[in-house]
Formats: sequence, structure tokens, C-alpha cells
Amino acid sequence: EPVNRQRWGSMDPTQVDGSYARQVNGVFVPAGLLQKPLFDSSYPAARNYGAVGAVLGHEFTHGFDDVGRRYDMKGKLHNWWTPNDVIAFKQRTQCIVDEYETFVVDG
Repeated sequence: EPVNRQRWGSMDPTQVDGSYARQVNGVFVPAGLLQKPLFDSSYPAARNYGAVGAVLGHEFTHGFDDVGRRYDMKGKLHNWWTPNDVIAFKQRTQCIVDEYETFVVDG
């Protein structure tokens, strides 16, 4: 069955979370995010745009992370990166792995 690109999936408008859906190659930001402390009409426009932009930017990166990169622009499972792209990705993301390996959680 083809993916219904008009449907929001399991999200509802009151949800306070953004998401990236690989199957439709889309970012979803429900109205629930457009409230304090992230967004408010009394905040300066730059703060509102920056806050929403940060959420959008975060969700967009999921299209290129270790899972999202395996899906093409139509949401089909398809390895569209070259072998050299995969090697470069793994090399560049190793700094994140190295950083998190230094964290100690008490308890």
C-alpha cells in the first residue's frame, strides 16, 4: 500500500514534539510546540524564529543520520550514498561518539 503523504501518522496537533518521518521525507511540527517556553507572541520575533528554527533544524538532521540516510527523497529504502560518503560520515561522526564516551552518569 502506498504511503499516504497527506496523513500526519501518529502525531496529533497538541503534541509537544517535532518529528522527521523517513517514509514521507517530511518534518512535522504540531501546533503544540507553539507555546511557552519555546514560542509566545510576547517574545521577540527573533526568539520565536530561532526556537522554531532550532526544532526544524534538529528534525531535518534525522534525514541524514545513520538511519535516515538509508532512505531516498521519496521515502523508499534505498542506499543513495556512495561508499566514500558512508566512510566520511562515519569518520566525521566519530567525534560525537568520542565525546559521549567521556561522560559519567552517577547513580
